[in-house]
Amino acid sequence: MFGMRCYAGQGKLHESEFYMESLLAEYGYVKEHENVYYTKLLQQTNTSDVAEIKFIYEDDGKRISFKRGSKRIGGCALNFLPHDAICFLKWVYIDEKYSHQGLGTKCMHKLFHELKHKGVVRLDTDTPDSNVRAQGYYLKTGFADMGRMRSYFTVE
Repeated sequence: MFGMRCYAGQGKLHESEFYMESLLAEYGYVKEHENVYYTKLLQQTNTSDVAEIKFIYEDDGKRISFKRGSKRIGGCALNFLPHDAICFLKWVYIDEKYSHQGLGTKCMHKLFHELKHKGVVRLDTDTPDSNVRAQGYYLKTGFADMGRMRSYFTVE
């Protein structure tokens, strides 16, 4: 509606379309929050250093666990868009006891490798504009900052 796109099941408006905010307000929508939007083209991905990370699909392939040996070190949730060439990363985490060891980067590279193997060409994600740590992580792992997105909801 009104140029809004749906990413991860939420209606979001890209910063290039913020001019529509007054129109949305007329129909009862208010801004919920603002996120930084990222994208990663998977054909431009080097996935050579991923052997030590295991990738376990759960919940019909929408949730993934990352394992190193027999230990779960993190996970993520995905939303495959209808044509399956684009996937949205809803969230990702690495257990705190494994942080700052390069494992988060290896897990993300393993995710790139697996998605590319499945035929996915682009991985999108976003994070709150206040989450500087996640923003650094996405940039470090090769995502491109595509600007700001705002989420809206109706007030009843």
